[in-house]
Amino acid sequence: MIRVGPAGWSYADWEGRIHPRGGTRGPDDLDRLLDVFACVELNVSFYRDPDSKAQESWLQRLARHPDARLPVKLHQRFTHESALLARGELDRAMGAWRAGLAPLLGSAQCGPVLVQFPFSFQPNAAREEYLVRLLDALVDLRPVVELRRRGWFEPEPRARLLAHGASLAALDMPEHPDHPDLQTAAAGPVGYVRLHGRNRSAWFDRSAGRDQRYNHLYSRAELAPIARLAREVSARTAETYVIVNNHFEGKAVANGLDLMVLLEQPPACIPARWADAFVHLRRAAPLHGQQGLF
Repeated sequence: MIRVGPAGWSYADWEGRIHPRGGTRGPDDLDRLLDVFACVELNVSFYRDPDSKAQESWLQRLARHPDARLPVKLHQRFTHESALLARGELDRAMGAWRAGLAPLLGSAQCGPVLVQFPFSFQPNAAREEYLVRLLDALVDLRPVVELRRRGWFEPEPRARLLAHGASLAALDMPEHPDHPDLQTAAAGPVGYVRLHGRNRSAWFDRSAGRDQRYNHLYSRAELAPIARLAREVSARTAETYVIVNNHFEGKAVANGLDLMVLLEQPPACIPARWADAFVHLRRAAPLHGQQGLF
């Protein structure tokens, strides 16, 4: 099965486009998305440790959608610190992280754990040793590693990471000579494809904000080879996720629906407001009544 869904579910710039204007942002936003998508990636866990009350609320929404999954993004303390955690520090931090997320991680609807490293995480022996320790600590949670340097996908480091239980994410993002190739990067027991958009000018501009970097609406022509890749990955994996992260103004939702159509998984219906924001979605699925009903 190929599960398509957006990265995150609650953004201020989605109000009035994806979610009702004036509504309360939070778990209800997740519920609305799960009415359409088979997964939604949890990205708030990258920035802070969600408390048990929040997790219980998410699990209540997931229970209404028994086939849905919630992949979890590992906290940035494990991946984005300038000095990576020493062995004892890693063990303590991992124990605390797992204990704090125990309700969600113990759920049958919890998806794999995404371990996202930045472009600055270049391959070398010390970093590979750290990554292997991290994988060993997460192996029971089906870790998927996002690596943005081509060197990690050379045969030897790639084989060593796979031997420690990693799945490697295929990434669609602006072109760069050292970015991994989308068509060859995906590997491991879990299929995982992430779309970051192709706003090249903003992606490499240090002064650009988050919204600018992810401000790109894929065309159907751009998405067609990604859908083909998802099918190829799905043919050799037990589960495959396609996560759309060009989130600015809800573009991830629109392109997620485009991919579902290309994968011949169109939803039964979509909220009318989505088609108001993205007119081409009127061809994706029937509209669900009036805007206020979703």
